[in-house]
Amino acid sequence: MRIQRMDSEFLDGSPARVSRADGTVQLAPSYYRHTEDGQRFILAHEFGHYALDTSDQHMADLWAAGYLMRRIGLKRTFRAMNNALKDSEANDRRRIALFNALAEYDNKTNGNNMNTISGDWIFNTDTGEMQTCENRQCK
Repeated sequence: MRIQRMDSEFLDGSPARVSRADGTVQLAPSYYRHTEDGQRFILAHEFGHYALDTSDQHMADLWAAGYLMRRIGLKRTFRAMNNALKDSEANDRRRIALFNALAEYDNKTNGNNMNTISGDWIFNTDTGEMQTCENRQCK
């Protein structure tokens, strides 16, 4: 695998993309505007696409989260993902889906009883917790 820095943004606004043929990860200039942990999540997500040979965003998110959790912990992984994903309803759904999957995994493997969530939730980067929201106004 190799990293290639690009001079222009990608048309879809993504900070990075990977060639599943050879594993080359191309980084757009917007990649460098993310925090260090956000950059880690972006790279791990792209490596997930390559490792799993998939274009499925959820599968790449899960792979990235699993990879990072073992290295930087759960809360920091969620902060990294939150930084890496633009603020949008679609990305809110990605965060919720990932949180639910990780909660179920944590419950099965560690016996922790993290509740899964539904509805309007966001990840609070200050506390490292999910919190309830209504129309993106959080309590």
